[in-house]
Amino acid sequence: MSKRHVAYIKPNEPSFLKRLKQEAGYKEGPTVDTKRENLSGVADEDLQDTEDEQPTVVVLKSGDLTAEEAAREAERLRKVVEAASGRRGAVSQNELVPLRHVIALFRQSRTYAGPQRDRQERNFLDT
Repeated sequence: MSKRHVAYIKPNEPSFLKRLKQEAGYKEGPTVDTKRENLSGVADEDLQDTEDEQPTVVVLKSGDLTAEEAAREAERLRKVVEAASGRRGAVSQNELVPLRHVIALFRQSRTYAGPQRDRQERNFLDT
C-alpha cells in the first residue's frame, strides 16, 4: 500500500446525531479541506510594510548602512527582482524568482567586490 496517497474519508453521521445537532443549532467547523481553499481576502497591499512598520536603522560603525543607503539598496534590489521576473510594478510574494537568481543578477548589476561584499549582501538580504 502506498503511503503517499493517504486520505481520510469522513463516514456518514447517524440520523440521531443529525437530529441532535439540528435541535441544538450546531454549526460545522472547519474541515481538513479548508486549508486547500484559496483565500481571496489577502491583498498585496496587506503584504507591504507601511512607514511605521519599517525596521529601525542603527549606525554603529562607519561602514554600516544609513537609512537612506538602505532605502536605495532596497529600491535597487526591487528593480533587480522586477527585471528578473520580467514585470514592472509590484511583485507579489508568489511571483518572486528564486533567491539565487536574484543574487546573481544583483552581482551582475555592479562590479563584483569579493567575499567581503557577499557578507554585506547576505546581511542586507536577511533583514
